[in-house]
Amino acid sequence: MIEVKDLAVTTGTFELRDINLSVQTGQYAVLTGPTGCGKSTLLETICGLNRLSAGQILINEKPVHQMPPAMRQIGFVPQDAALFPGMTVDKQIGFSLSIRKFERRRYQQRLDELLELLELRDLRARTPGGLSGGEKQRVAIGRALAFGPKLLCLDEPLSAIDAGMRERMVKRLQSIHAVEGISILHVTHYPDELKGIESVHCQMENGKLTMA
Repeated sequence: MIEVKDLAVTTGTFELRDINLSVQTGQYAVLTGPTGCGKSTLLETICGLNRLSAGQILINEKPVHQMPPAMRQIGFVPQDAALFPGMTVDKQIGFSLSIRKFERRRYQQRLDELLELLELRDLRARTPGGLSGGEKQRVAIGRALAFGPKLLCLDEPLSAIDAGMRERMVKRLQSIHAVEGISILHVTHYPDELKGIESVHCQMENGKLTMA
């Protein structure tokens, strides 16, 4: 279970305050709200990219808010995918396995699992310049999932793809959720696009969060 308790964070003139959020183990949680309300700031803070000024972030009752991002057992997919230029798809997905020094057999097994799950096997030798927006998002999701995080944080993963691809991506997210059994926190402007996924909804506005 992932818990955010009484969190406050300030970035420039913007402030999040008194944020409380709980995502149960294996739950799909959707965080929505207008542009500029603090959704991405909250997601980045949970992942360790912003310093909080008050509160706690816990995973299975263990505080992680003072840990560096790589130690939090959280996978993060930013809105722009942020793939490494010049690195092939299989190297992108295997990156977190390499830095964690996975044994070669485990590395290859996990890489093959994700290439299959995300339908990227035929693209494994391509670099980001040869990928579509939807393909880049799938690679970014694979990279975030590779090391087996407790929580997957998705920041507007469907915003840069067309309607047809968006529908296929929603089905793929359903498959990922079912196969990996992972907790997911998904930020979106348009929660209706996820109507096929059984989920809980949270609403953020003006730096405040409520259950929808």
